Amino acid sequence: ATFPGAVFGRDAEIEALAGILVSPQGSVLVVGEPGSGRTCVLHEAARRAHERTASGSAFGGRGFWKTAAHRLISGARWLGDWQEICETIARELSRLNDTLWIEDVAGLLQAGGDGPEDSVAAFFAPFLERGEIRIAGEITPRALEALRPRLPAFFDRFEIWPLPALEHGESLSVLERAAALAERDHDITFDRAALESAVRLARRHIPHESFPGKAVRLLGTCFSEAASRRRRRVDADDVLLAVIEKTGLPDVLLRDDIPLPGDDLRRHFAARIVGQPEAVDRLARVVQLFKSGLNDPARPVATLLFAGPTGVGKTASARAIAEYVFGAGQAVDPLVRVDMSELQDPGQIARLVGGAGDPGGLLGRVRERPFSVVLFDEVEKAHPAFFDALLTVLDEGLLTDAWGRVTDFRSAVVILTTNLGTPRGRSLGFGGGPEQRIEGEVRAFFRPEFFNRIDQVVPFRPLDETAVTGIVRRELALVGEREGLRRRGIPLDADEDAVGWIARHGFDPVYGARPLQRLIERSVVGPVARRLLTRPLPGTLRIGVGPEGLVVRET
Repeated sequence: ATFPGAVFGRDAEIEALAGILVSPQGSVLVVGEPGSGRTCVLHEAARRAHERTASGSAFGGRGFWKTAAHRLISGARWLGDWQEICETIARELSRLNDTLWIEDVAGLLQAGGDGPEDSVAAFFAPFLERGEIRIAGEITPRALEALRPRLPAFFDRFEIWPLPALEHGESLSVLERAAALAERDHDITFDRAALESAVRLARRHIPHESFPGKAVRLLGTCFSEAASRRRRRVDADDVLLAVIEKTGLPDVLLRDDIPLPGDDLRRHFAARIVGQPEAVDRLARVVQLFKSGLNDPARPVATLLFAGPTGVGKTASARAIAEYVFGAGQAVDPLVRVDMSELQDPGQIARLVGGAGDPGGLLGRVRERPFSVVLFDEVEKAHPAFFDALLTVLDEGLLTDAWGRVTDFRSAVVILTTNLGTPRGRSLGFGGGPEQRIEGEVRAFFRPEFFNRIDQVVPFRPLDETAVTGIVRRELALVGEREGLRRRGIPLDADEDAVGWIARHGFDPVYGARPLQRLIERSVVGPVARRLLTRPLPGTLRIGVGPEGLVVRET
């Protein structure tokens, strides 16, 4: 069973579109955002056009060949093959007086040759101009705006037919009618609160899709879950679970009736970020602002610049907020990291924003995971051209490539890291010292229009002895939670001498706390693993210090 996909509230648009499809020219582009209903409206209009042209015809109604650009020429192997395939298709369309329905017309400009002028779209343009074929297709407004100047001979042959997204009230009406069909045909009832919750949560937390599609898809997920479990009712809690699964947001951030005190948040982050009270406080405030619903919906959830030495917790802080905000329901890692030190040449811009047929590494990952923390690591090492590319990300939460493909960052937390303003060799030290005046150097490095789009510069201080030992204890506690020890029920402990020994020998003035992890893997995890292999069920394992270093004892 599937959730009803009938088109509601679009009858006038469907009738007008069906009239275009039965006309002698009949080539039309339905222009709308994802979720606006382009495919459903075009499908219903094509059905009506077929019925109209079938009346009184001995050959049946006008046919619509639905496909995508990559499928159209998928059988091409050798030079000239795709042109031969397209010519055969055009000949058959003309003979049968049928219409080619392309799901994403922008793909026609990317398929075929090396550019738009040598693409499938360019090949079909003369056939369209002579009236030998008709094409009905779908495209987003930004893609049309970007691509029309690149191949006007193709796009000028179409009637442009905009399809705006529905308003919230209209979307609720669509859900009511679809839910009535689900109850009639499948005996699954949707509570009124479930419909209202779908509209409210979709509006707030799924900005990269449009109404009514994003609310319909949420109810479709609930419908499939209810049908698989043989349940006959869908309520607001079911919708909430669907949103958690889609976004990774925990219920405490989705429900207004659950309080979230700042002290609880700070304790949560302080347990994961050692020795950085400014970062802990800032992350707590970002989460509180997001829960309140007062963050700017037209920008990323937050844009932060983490400034400080290497190895003091900047990446750990990014991971901490990623796991808290987006880690509840996602099966994939909610942290997307981009190493900006690898982008030192302006010619590498395609690696960030993508080229023809390739949405780019970053764009591909954020499109797959719009609910994520996007970490631009060591941002100052990138070529300044990349700062220009990031301006619209920080300002509008959107990044559009040359093909009009949009990547939406409005559901993401954007974090940039830098070592600007940090003296060399001060990542980790005993005794600390005055906090570095970082913001001045950051302001001097970035252009004002870039710096002004950053919500806050968060300073990370060099780690003192207390912070280092705290990190050691936390890393040892994480080792104790690993599967091999937890499955056997074996506790892992370390005395104060061992903690101090690891802190002293893991110290590195350049790389910060990162060498601690390698030292623990080598001097703790390795010996513990060998002990488990020789004595599968020992008692409590205690890490101590012997004449030659760390030792593992059984108590």
